[in-house]
Amino acid sequence: MKKASKSPGSTAFTEYDFSLGVRGKYLADRPAAEAVPVQVWVPLAEFNWQGESRQLTEHMWIRPGSAYAGYDKAGVASRLSEKERIECRETAHWLTFIRSAHDALSARASLNAFLIALWIVRPTLTHAALRFEEGPDGDPEIFRILERFRWIKGYVAGSVKDGDLDLLKKLMPAIQDIYLARGRLRNALVLTFRGCVSSEWQSGFVCYAAAMEALLTYSRDRGLTSRLLAAYSKLATRFGKKGAKVTADEFLRLYAVRSDIVHGRAYDRPAGRPNLDDLAAFASLLRQLWKIVLTSQTVRGALESDDMSRAEFFASL
Repeated sequence: MKKASKSPGSTAFTEYDFSLGVRGKYLADRPAAEAVPVQVWVPLAEFNWQGESRQLTEHMWIRPGSAYAGYDKAGVASRLSEKERIECRETAHWLTFIRSAHDALSARASLNAFLIALWIVRPTLTHAALRFEEGPDGDPEIFRILERFRWIKGYVAGSVKDGDLDLLKKLMPAIQDIYLARGRLRNALVLTFRGCVSSEWQSGFVCYAAAMEALLTYSRDRGLTSRLLAAYSKLATRFGKKGAKVTADEFLRLYAVRSDIVHGRAYDRPAGRPNLDDLAAFASLLRQLWKIVLTSQTVRGALESDDMSRAEFFASL
């Protein structure tokens, strides 16, 4: 969430998104000559990929662990804990990207776009704890990342394959476009992100369910769950890959868990593994849906439109 203004008398809430900060909040006080591009470096923890380097977008790459050593500079190392320095030295890969003063995406949002794309493609143990922003002169600025992607034991892949990065590369531009368009799908993207970083299964489940509704709903009439099921099934049948379908019983069962949570009936659910299993199953449904949305311009265009246009789109499938 963006920080609220500290000006006297300010009572307004700032926008809720996944950038987790105010883009360029220091740039307004800098002379234009000082607003120079910065190189951002992020050590990717538990990113198990056998490759070394890979370009993901025009300005974003994965680099080997030896590619960056700014954390060892005298003025930087003293600001890191011993554990953080060890993690930087031992990381196998860095995510790095160039960000200019005029980029629409903040460094935080760019990093989170990568992490959410990776989660959609293949959930892993990958997370980020630090971010270094380095200009042409001086020591890099250090940012500690407190909201990190969570994972569920038994539902994560042990490694990332080249094919996963091929798909991630295709998804990144669509994710960035959705976020910058500030339209209907951005709400679903932000809710998905909040589910990914939630430390409690209930809040994660509700965020995922809200994201699915933001993607699929087109009417205020009764029968929401049935409409969501029909819309999801039509998209999976028409645009999804083999295996993307879900049985009606499973969809309705998982959506009933959402209803139990938001209506206060989940307090007596058995604690422990069954809740995490259901969360992982619902996350899988949402991931399949996002793959369809992000790989089809036709679907994105329809889902960014108003309820009437959405209804016509689903009726045509």
